[in-house]
Amino acid sequence: MPSSFLAVPRVGAGAGSVLSPGAAASASPAGRGGASEASFGDTLESFLNQVDGSQRHADQLVERFALGEPVEVHQVLSALGEAETAVQLTVTLRNKILDAYQEIMRTQI
Repeated sequence: MPSSFLAVPRVGAGAGSVLSPGAAASASPAGRGGASEASFGDTLESFLNQVDGSQRHADQLVERFALGEPVEVHQVLSALGEAETAVQLTVTLRNKILDAYQEIMRTQI
């Protein structure tokens, strides 16, 4: 299981620390003295793009394997496992965000 889907971005860290090295979201100015940080939306978009890429990669390997191209079975199974883990993490993240939203909405002013 790749660690890129389990890494948590550090609060206040630069855009290079988002999810995995090299997968940084485009930074937007935070309005604090010219320092730029990735927003939550940028981070989420980057993560979802990684999940989509993982699924596409797994689909391509399955298709190549089904067509009889030289693809190792363990590569196909590994890619499928990675994509499944990424989707599970995405669903968990969605559930946590919805729970937080619902809690905020229940808060009395």
